[in-house]
Amino acid sequence: MTSKNKMLTVKELKSRTDDNEMDLSLLGIKKIPVKEIATVRKANVLDLSCNRIVQLPDEFCTTLQYLVKLDLSKNLITDLPADVYKLQQLKHLDLFQNKLSMIPVGFSRLDNLRWLDLKDNPLDSSYFKIVGDCLDDKQCRQCAINVVTAMKSLASEQERQKQKVLKAEREREQRKHIEEQKQAQQRKLEKQLDKERKRKQWEAEQAKLVQAAKPVLSTEQRHLGNGEVQENAEIAKVLDQKNNRSWISTSFTLLIACTAILVGIYIYCKENATDKACKSYNALLLDIQKLTKPHFKYALEFMKDGFDYSSEKILIFNEWLTGVIQSIISKD
Repeated sequence: MTSKNKMLTVKELKSRTDDNEMDLSLLGIKKIPVKEIATVRKANVLDLSCNRIVQLPDEFCTTLQYLVKLDLSKNLITDLPADVYKLQQLKHLDLFQNKLSMIPVGFSRLDNLRWLDLKDNPLDSSYFKIVGDCLDDKQCRQCAINVVTAMKSLASEQERQKQKVLKAEREREQRKHIEEQKQAQQRKLEKQLDKERKRKQWEAEQAKLVQAAKPVLSTEQRHLGNGEVQENAEIAKVLDQKNNRSWISTSFTLLIACTAILVGIYIYCKENATDKACKSYNALLLDIQKLTKPHFKYALEFMKDGFDYSSEKILIFNEWLTGVIQSIISKD
């Protein structure tokens, strides 16, 4: 065994390689020089026995997955990496006399493994029947078959347990989701009920306010109605007065017009007595005069009482007509 603990160089590794086998045994190696070993690609058989290795580096299985035979016997290895399954080309694995207490499930995928030695390891008692005695080549071959098969079963069971756990987790999540939905719906329903309760309360308060204000409004409406009645009565009275006045005005205007016509004919025929037509007109006018004389007197009295016209021309005509009627009455 060498006393050197320094890292081996590529040159040294090549010097220890014979054909496809690299012999790194009895060198007191603690840390495996994975990158340097990988440079010698032709070496697919690696002997690391009788060293002081405690653990395989993380990159060991990934970098050296082309290995066909690996001897790690008589080291201090306590556990193997979980990605040991990456050594897909591995057919021969010697782990005799290490510190292993368990076998990783990754062995289930080492389908090319044909030889395995696990003697003199502090394995759990559950592995005894699987590993066997491994006292000869045949037993070591059977050990490889038994371990790979057992690890496949264990992997299947672990996968079932994993799926069971995942299923249970999904069911819990689903129940949680359903419960959250129920709670959300319950909160929504409670909000709706609370809103409906507040709305009804508000409507009741509004109804009370309307009911309280209703008598006041009725009194105001009665006062307003009485005022409207009085106002309407006054308007009707004024309109009636205007209608009466309009009727009187119209009637009197017609009377004035007729009188003016008759007076005009009377004056014409008085100055043209020889006119044949005037003789007939004079006779007719005398009859009309007799019939209308009382009305002329009434009209004269009405005019004297004052006919309420605002037009200045109508007032002048009123004075003239009054004079004419007076002269007619005085001549009779």
